Amino acid sequence: MPSSDKIPDSRVKELIIIAAVAKNNVIGFRSKIPWYLKQDMVRFKKLTMGYPVIMGRKTFETLPVKPLPGRVNVVVTGNKGLSYAGCVMRGSLSEAVDYCRGYDKIFVVGGQNIYEQAMKLADRIELTRIDREYDGDAFFPAIDPGKWKLEKKEENDGFSFESYVRKK
Repeated sequence: MPSSDKIPDSRVKELIIIAAVAKNNVIGFRSKIPWYLKQDMVRFKKLTMGYPVIMGRKTFETLPVKPLPGRVNVVVTGNKGLSYAGCVMRGSLSEAVDYCRGYDKIFVVGGQNIYEQAMKLADRIELTRIDREYDGDAFFPAIDPGKWKLEKKEENDGFSFESYVRKK
């Protein structure tokens, strides 16, 4: 990967993608998550609490609680006139990451387009893998085993928690 794709250490120590993904890589259908998994929500909150979360506009609009409490909510949108109470608005993923410099961790929380962009920049992926296929219209990008190493996997009934690190 070209060094220009990597976020310098002076800006951010760790950029982490966090997602729940079905067996067929579905992450959403008609602007909703097609499943409810309490354990995933608990893990998401535990990992992201106190850190900035970066998301696209559509993802923000689908949140049940807006903005996510206890976290800096950074919304990426091309609509310069749009603003949401309690959120920082930025025009690109790069601008959003730049805004968050100084934090030890930054989490990218979706959606599809933001995940695709973040795959080039991220240091880690925290994935909840749902052991079932769902109909969907939003998908998580493929995890290239040439670039990512599965560091840890915790099996549960019907799902697993997977942690990937970028290969050096």
